Amino acid sequence: RVWAHAALSRYKKLRIFDACICSKLVYGLKTTWRVAGERRRLHGLHARCHRRILDLQPAVLSRVSNARVLLDAGEAQLSMKLLGQQLSMFGHIAISPHATSLRDVVFEDGSLILRQSEATRRQGRLRLSWAKEVRAHAIAAAGGEEDMTTMLAGPEEERETPSVGSLDSRCETILF
Repeated sequence: RVWAHAALSRYKKLRIFDACICSKLVYGLKTTWRVAGERRRLHGLHARCHRRILDLQPAVLSRVSNARVLLDAGEAQLSMKLLGQQLSMFGHIAISPHATSLRDVVFEDGSLILRQSEATRRQGRLRLSWAKEVRAHAIAAAGGEEDMTTMLAGPEEERETPSVGSLDSRCETILF
């Protein structure tokens, strides 16, 4: 009903969608890693919702691409927002004190080396690890492993965190 309401401008509808739907979706997904097919479906959902808000027909009928819909709405792809949140969470875990339980689960004691699973690997396709995949993106965003280690290990006032805007250029090729 909100999307069809005439008293709300498209701008307000898009802000409501971003605040109520996208923020909860990204919050719920930031601790999981999605394979390419799942990310593609997330993009489709995101574009379909924007089409409904902007009152556009499906891509088959309107011949307007999903990328164009997001560009017209002034939105980034949902996976880029999600990657920004995941990198932020990875950074918070990495700079947390060495005695915290979450850091102990992700990293080896006193280092930025990822902890290896002690469980025996199940038969079948190798599952993607959240920590491995986000670490690879953090290294790409920082410009190298040494740069990432320097950014995360330095004093708090000297630490840099890459912005989501810088991720677009550095990580888009890795993500897709």
